[in-house]
Parts: sequence; C-alpha cells; structure tokens
Amino acid sequence: LGFNFVEYFEGDWDIEKAEADSATITPCAYSLRAHADGELRGTYTEADKRLNVAVSLDAGRSAAGAFYGVLDDGSLGGKLFSFDFVAHQGGTQQLSQARDGNTMTVFTVTSPTSFVLSAFSAGETPGAPARTFTGSKRGGAAAHGAMGQNPPKRKSLLRRYGLYLFLAIIVLLLRAAWEAGGAAGPAPGTSQPTGAKGKGKPKALVVPGAHSGRGGDADTLAAGRVTMSYCPSSV
Repeated sequence: LGFNFVEYFEGDWDIEKAEADSATITPCAYSLRAHADGELRGTYTEADKRLNVAVSLDAGRSAAGAFYGVLDDGSLGGKLFSFDFVAHQGGTQQLSQARDGNTMTVFTVTSPTSFVLSAFSAGETPGAPARTFTGSKRGGAAAHGAMGQNPPKRKSLLRRYGLYLFLAIIVLLLRAAWEAGGAAGPAPGTSQPTGAKGKGKPKALVVPGAHSGRGGDADTLAAGRVTMSYCPSSV
C-alpha cells in the first residue's frame, strides 16, 4: 500500500511558523478528524486567528490533493495549497512540490510524526515573504522518539533470557549430581549381594557376640545398641 496523506495527517499537530528575515516563531496548530466523505475536517489556528479547513484527496489518489478553507455552510471554499507526494529514501520520507498560482510549496514528511512545509513566491511579482512551518504530531515524540536522538537500545539476549539460562544450568547440575551419586553405589559401611546378577540367598542376620557366651549380649540387644550386619551368600 502507498502513502495515504489523510491517514497520516489526521490528529492534532503543534506547528511553529517562521518567516524569512525574522527571528520570530509563531505557534500554530492543526486539529483534523476524518469525515464521512473521506476528507479531513477541522481547524487551523494561528495566534488569535481560527480557520475552518478541509483536506480533500484527488479522485483515486491517496497522496495527492489540496487544503481548502471551509465556508460557514460547510462547503469547500478557496484552495489554500495543493500537494502531490512522491516517496524518497526508500519510502522513509515523502516529498511534495506543488505550485498554486504564484505560490510554490515544498511539503516534506520527515517521519510518521513530523513534517516541514515551506511556501514562497514563485512569480515575478513579489508576494508574501517565504514562510516555513514545522509540525510535530501531539504525543508523537513520546511514542516514536524525538528526531535526532538515538533510538532506545534493545536488551541483549543474555539480559533478556539470562535468568532462565541460569536456572536451566542449575537444574542440569543438580540432575548430574543426583545421577552420579546413584551410580557410585551404596553408602560406606554397607555391602551388596555378590555373584552373577545377584544370585544366591542371604544368610541369617548375625548379631556380634550372640554366640560368644558373654552375658552382656542380651542386655546390649535389649538396649538397642547391637549392630546387625547383612551377610549375603558368597555363592
């Protein structure tokens, strides 16, 4: 899809007007909304002046048309200036150069939220002094970043996913330690059945001292201090 000026220009714009050979900056504003017939309707204000305006596109065109004054009855009045945009810089900028009588306008869309419009006399008869209007869409700088400033830096992959990577490493280390502990065999002081694939029957539990004839074995067993060893068959 190509550039659509109505979609671009709809909204509220803060304007600064500067005239040639003058250091005075005059604040102005556009406030335009989409109309049922595909036009933009709204107001242009400059100091204590207020003008009802409309933006109308040429038939079948989305980037060419004109600004008009709007009469009290709502009909279009005289043409203020026309435009016909052509893409430049790979479509990142749009430029219009149009002539209406003795007035030449150069309208440059510099970003989705800013433009520069210059108007000057193009005839042999001296006309109004050259005027330049710089526009900024209200709230646009916060949403898209001010012109001339570096865009915000994106977080690196490590900063975005480092926590998840750290937790995954911890889980893998714990799992490896668990598996290594299981493969190391029983704890010290214990023994496992020997022989081919654990064949053989275990012998009876042997209570040390039970057959030694010492009289204290019964007392020791009763006190729960007897150590029992599991002696598997050596077969």
